[in-house]
Amino acid sequence: MKGAGFGVITAIAIAVALSLFFAGQMPAETDERFSCASDSDCVPARCCHADSAVSKNFAPDCKGTFCTMNCAPNTLDCGQGAIKCIKNKCEVILK
Repeated sequence: MKGAGFGVITAIAIAVALSLFFAGQMPAETDERFSCASDSDCVPARCCHADSAVSKNFAPDCKGTFCTMNCAPNTLDCGQGAIKCIKNKCEVILK
């Protein structure tokens, strides 16, 4: 009986150690659509009334797009906010 209990505890210890090891090997989930190194790497995520930002490599194609001139609340419209690269992620900071 003592041997069986020791075997179970050993198996659990090995399972925990392996899960911790492989958890450390997994890359952090990143989404390259929002990845940046500086503020200049980021652009509005939408052509009109943007309230989020993306990496300039994923900028929307706004050719031929006409936006209304109203200042939609909680957007980048009319200087209500700015786009910043924070912790390597494009973010909109509202004033």
